[in-house]
Amino acid sequence: MHDMNKLFCFLLAGGEGSRLKSLTKDTCKPLVKIGSHYHLVDFTLLNCLYSDIFNIALIVQYESIDLIKYVFESNLPSIGNFYILPPKTKLTSKENIIYQNTAHSVYLNRDIVGDNFEDIIILSADHVYSMDYADFYKIHKENNADLTIGCVEVPMEEASRFGIFNLDENGKIESFEEKPENPKSNFASMGIYIFKKELLFEVLDELVEKIGYNLDFGRDVIPFYLEKYNVGVYKFEGFWRDLGTIQAFWQINMAILDNPHLILQFLNFNERFKISQDTYTSVPAFFDSDSKMSSSIIGKKSFISGVIIHSVIGNNVRIEPGVEIKDSVLMDNCTVKKGVTIKYAVISQNCVIKEDVIGEPDNIIII
Repeated sequence: MHDMNKLFCFLLAGGEGSRLKSLTKDTCKPLVKIGSHYHLVDFTLLNCLYSDIFNIALIVQYESIDLIKYVFESNLPSIGNFYILPPKTKLTSKENIIYQNTAHSVYLNRDIVGDNFEDIIILSADHVYSMDYADFYKIHKENNADLTIGCVEVPMEEASRFGIFNLDENGKIESFEEKPENPKSNFASMGIYIFKKELLFEVLDELVEKIGYNLDFGRDVIPFYLEKYNVGVYKFEGFWRDLGTIQAFWQINMAILDNPHLILQFLNFNERFKISQDTYTSVPAFFDSDSKMSSSIIGKKSFISGVIIHSVIGNNVRIEPGVEIKDSVLMDNCTVKKGVTIKYAVISQNCVIKEDVIGEPDNIIII
């Protein structure tokens, strides 16, 4: 077992999430709730703690105040060394700018990493998955790699959304394309990387000189490494989803309903580390005599009078009599009025629904 204390984590949590439309209108993407209870950022944080990674720098930017408040109200500050890095952390005349892109945010904060660390793991706050990063780190060290990239197979029809690797028969990287229009394979980068520390910072310095501050890991750093250095892959075979679109958000919630072991696993993780604080802990949901439910998650302080089938219902939601909700996601503080039908839809927080909302599996409606 390699020493996880030699691994420093940068967790990228500054994304705007504009493709999620009204879900991120007043909040940052990492705080969007999945399965009613967990914030998106919780999944990666719990993975870190489960993997004995306790040196974590959370890089924030868009609508970051609520995220910072959430972190400070959690149990994280009492676990290991935890840093929050908002934009303009560096205030020198040369670097007095906001984060321009993923690699630029790490470049600006490289000085926070102490001399005792050998490697850097880069993670993202917009993925839903369960991983023991110790296995990932083991592969990285055994191969003496300059960079190891986490990879996973995705549906071929979704491959154009990701950085795609083409591998030879021995599992070695032959080529890499960032979000290709016509992908040749479905072996996708998960957007998680382990770098040798010193080399990474040298490369970032060099690329900033060549390219400037708009420096992205997938577009700029990875191709540069593939040309010059020893790059390996870590093949992940578990459940993993990337939250990029409304369709993906709906699919993630539906997948969680169909994989209840994930719910139990993260409940157990959180029971151990207690990072997700639920303000409705003492107030249960209520189901009246007209309500029916199957294969669903219901948030706390919700009042249900209708029929809920294979759906995720947030906290403090009111479902009036005669309502039918199927294959849908309702966020916190919604009200669905009497007799309404909702199918294949995502209803944003604080909405009042008075008319039917009916989409299709491949055309999810968001309100």
